[in-house]
Amino acid sequence: MLEAVTLNEVPSVARQRFSLVQNNDIEDVETATEVATRRRNPSILLHRVASVKVTGDGKDLNDALRISVAGRRGSAFTKFFALASTSRSFIERGVRPTLINAMLFFSDPNPDPEDFRRVISERLLDIPRFRSTFRFEEEDGSVHWDPVARSEVDIQYHVQVKDGRGKFDHEDIEELITETYLTDWDLSKPLWQITLVTNTKDGRSMMFCTFDHAIGDGVAMLKVMLSLLDDPPDGVNTFQKPRRKNKHSSMRFSSQIVNFCAGVRDGIRGALAPPSDPPSSLKIPKERLGEETPGKAFVQTKAFDLDEIQSMKSKLEGATVNDVMMAIFAIGLRRYFEEVNDPVLESIISEGQKIHAEFPVNLRSQSQDVSEMGSKLAVGSFNFPVNHKDPIDAFWQCKVRIDEMKSSPFFLVKQKMTDSLLKNVPVETLAKNCAEEGVRSTLVISNVIGPQYESSMAGYALNDINFTVTYPGGLYCGVLTYNGKMRISLILDKLTDGNVTTLRNCLESAYEDLKTAVLEETGQIAAPSRGISMAAKMLEGIFAVVVLSIPVLVARSKW
Repeated sequence: MLEAVTLNEVPSVARQRFSLVQNNDIEDVETATEVATRRRNPSILLHRVASVKVTGDGKDLNDALRISVAGRRGSAFTKFFALASTSRSFIERGVRPTLINAMLFFSDPNPDPEDFRRVISERLLDIPRFRSTFRFEEEDGSVHWDPVARSEVDIQYHVQVKDGRGKFDHEDIEELITETYLTDWDLSKPLWQITLVTNTKDGRSMMFCTFDHAIGDGVAMLKVMLSLLDDPPDGVNTFQKPRRKNKHSSMRFSSQIVNFCAGVRDGIRGALAPPSDPPSSLKIPKERLGEETPGKAFVQTKAFDLDEIQSMKSKLEGATVNDVMMAIFAIGLRRYFEEVNDPVLESIISEGQKIHAEFPVNLRSQSQDVSEMGSKLAVGSFNFPVNHKDPIDAFWQCKVRIDEMKSSPFFLVKQKMTDSLLKNVPVETLAKNCAEEGVRSTLVISNVIGPQYESSMAGYALNDINFTVTYPGGLYCGVLTYNGKMRISLILDKLTDGNVTTLRNCLESAYEDLKTAVLEETGQIAAPSRGISMAAKMLEGIFAVVVLSIPVLVARSKW
């Protein structure tokens, strides 16, 4: 399900894993000069001798010893995200790229920018994809990587500085989010940029990081960002190995079979014909698709205490923090639709319409890591029980759906089907579909667990941190836990008719109502009995008939 993205090792070890996996012999490496030659003359085939002479400093030599991404085709998902920046079909239709943003707030209002440039150069440029450019081949519709030597990366361009002059505030953050979203990338450079804003209005400084989603899948990108932080001080160790998933299910065997078959069906359907949510104030109206957005509205909830959330979880039988979080969204969304008198609520309650959230699902096994950064994920879809009776009922409805998804092949089936489709569907068709149909779900959610202590970067104390995504859709919700606190960041496109401040208030009150309902109960709250679906009952009936028929058939054969 919506598993939280986190590091399970100290940042320096993670960085080494990101940068040093995939080593190959040097003769397999294409140099930056060769790439430049090939890009000017695509028809030329470059031949190499057994070894390639590498010039430059020691770091360039070490980079050359790592596997080259030169000319390598991007994966299906990498291609899809890169097309928005490289393909004429996408650009002419106004389909904007999907960007992953990180906002790191530092206690020091005036840090030395060169400290951050040095850290970024040492830590981020070790990863080949962050010193590579994209190119799109019109002939076959493919996207390729081209490497840039570390010494040729313009760190002054990639890490820029802005003086807030004591006036930079929330409105300026919104403007920065919108500006980066609407600014086209310089395709001669790697697709990432960082802006350090000093002297903000609240007496802090902020590092605003923007990375194109094409560089890597969401799980890999978020782990890379966390790996840029300093190692924890001696004696502090909050990094844990991932827990082994409990494969035991409380569902009856017949229900598990039905759930498995439904997962296969829904995975195929989710790839070929994904569900489309009804119009609401949180979705971009179809008639406005293709228009340039006037901006992105950004707000954050207050900080929720992680100990309180753990207390709630411990009182609910079999609960996880993820279950609690999704219940907060279900309660908050209903409250929001009631607050703004959104007609979608009536269509949900009376007509059975559904509100979905898309979220990334990491398909890597525990023995795999994210070093290759390729797309090893599927996009899940969660149907919120907006028509719940009360906060506790909302929680149990969410938990049942989450538990069913955990034992379902939905994600794997959908990923395989989607990957195959993206490889074979013409770019022109993809661009037309994105421009005319837009994002079918109402919102996108991600969940990130940061360090549970006050961390730092380049020696500067990290006061707060959040991750967000800007994409050609209506609402994004980013959940981040840092240093014992959890916040939800919300970004709403201004092409919608929604009010992101009202939604923020509804999520905060949803948290308080769920907390009150849970903590006021004496003792543990037992899970309600789970009913058996008609399909499962029919399967059990068929099985019983088969079993009872065996003795009769055996007796008849002997007679």
